[in-house]
Amino acid sequence: MTAGMISEMAEKSDLPFLSRQVSFDKENEEDRNSPSSAILQNQQILRQVSFDEDEQHRAALNNLVEESQQTDKSDPSPVFIIPEELSSYWHSTEAKKLFRPKEGETAKESVDAMINILQQVTASNDPMDCRSIIKGSNENYTLLNSNDLRKVRAKAIYLRDAMKLARETIDKGKEAFNFQRCAQQVIDTLGDHFEPYSVKSPGTIGIWLRDFREGRGFYHSNIRVLLELESLVSFFDEEPGLCEEFKSQLVSKLPQLSSKIAFDLFQNNILPIASEKRGYTPNETPQKIIEEFRLEKNMHHIHFHQWLKLEGFQQEYYSETQSLIWTYNAGEE
Repeated sequence: MTAGMISEMAEKSDLPFLSRQVSFDKENEEDRNSPSSAILQNQQILRQVSFDEDEQHRAALNNLVEESQQTDKSDPSPVFIIPEELSSYWHSTEAKKLFRPKEGETAKESVDAMINILQQVTASNDPMDCRSIIKGSNENYTLLNSNDLRKVRAKAIYLRDAMKLARETIDKGKEAFNFQRCAQQVIDTLGDHFEPYSVKSPGTIGIWLRDFREGRGFYHSNIRVLLELESLVSFFDEEPGLCEEFKSQLVSKLPQLSSKIAFDLFQNNILPIASEKRGYTPNETPQKIIEEFRLEKNMHHIHFHQWLKLEGFQQEYYSETQSLIWTYNAGEE
């Protein structure tokens, strides 16, 4: 039976609902054949394809989750494994701040380099080997006496051993690293071996590390004095004979020597000799020499007090007079 036959029967029958149904079917058939109906059908197909793709993605993600859970069922959370070499203290920000590596260095390479330098200058028992790690000094300066260098050598050994222990501790990685703890162990090990330069506080070695890591050397203990006396030192560097003559005159004044006496001897005896050697007239002395060597800032007895100490003169307490007296040990130059 065709649709036309049904429609004809409906028109002839007394059943209105059948007639309405036939009319509805006709409308649907017309809609399906219209352009707008084709567009709707295409949209439905696309939605179905998109839904199928989402289902595939969900299935893939579920498989990944199941695989990760099978590796460790006790901990279903994702596990991120950090390479052992990157988990070391050496790669921490704290290590970089503590050891201050140069550009292109790691913190460990910085420590290795500093240990090598300290190892080289302390390999022998000669304190003179430590001249190379003095910052702020000049090869023309003659202000590093043997006593100064023995102090520097002791500092180098304390810091060298503390950094070796620090490197060993970090490499093992079995305990939290603390440089102060390493420094204390070195102090306990060395004991009083370096008297009178022995260290009592680990904080002192920490200060030496901060000093040494900047430029890989120690500042001279009297760096400020060196800078203040640069003009006076330059004068005696150029006139070594006058320097020895001046020292002889100073020694002759012991033990009554004072910085005021030293200043008067320099101004009244040494400057006139230097002026005469240069052909200056008596009227030009001492101003001409002062201008030549820029000694204006050093023409005060306070600076000569500092210069005496740098040249090996020392003040000692004399109990009988309850006062300080100057002494001189030529071996301390």
